[in-house]
Amino acid sequence: MLYRFILTIVDNGDPYYQGVQRRYYRQPVQTSQQNGQQDKYGAFAVHAYGSYWGGSWDHSTPEAARDAAMKACFEVSRGRCRPAIVFKNGCGALATALARYGSGAGVDELSAQHKALEVCGGDYCKIKKVICNN
Repeated sequence: MLYRFILTIVDNGDPYYQGVQRRYYRQPVQTSQQNGQQDKYGAFAVHAYGSYWGGSWDHSTPEAARDAAMKACFEVSRGRCRPAIVFKNGCGALATALARYGSGAGVDELSAQHKALEVCGGDYCKIKKVICNN
């Protein structure tokens, strides 16, 4: 079973990450099964504060999708990236706000966006990217 890891960070205004509160939640991700086709996996990885991210899609294993997303995130952020979500046979979305982010998966773009905004949980959360497996 695949899981979504939700990370909420509150930096309390400290530029050196002192006093950072991290909360992790593990939730199962359920997306649709495509008839007669091989499963495809996608993923998002996010920098500690959600300002940088990396995404991947159409991988044959969840590990390959996660690793590709982590590599893409590290290339733009130079570190402190964490896997946000791995999703199967559907779409994934990433929403960010100033000091938090949320990710979600669904059978289509709209359902993934709604879940990402719900997980992000704030009035200032905006969709950064939606990725769908082909």
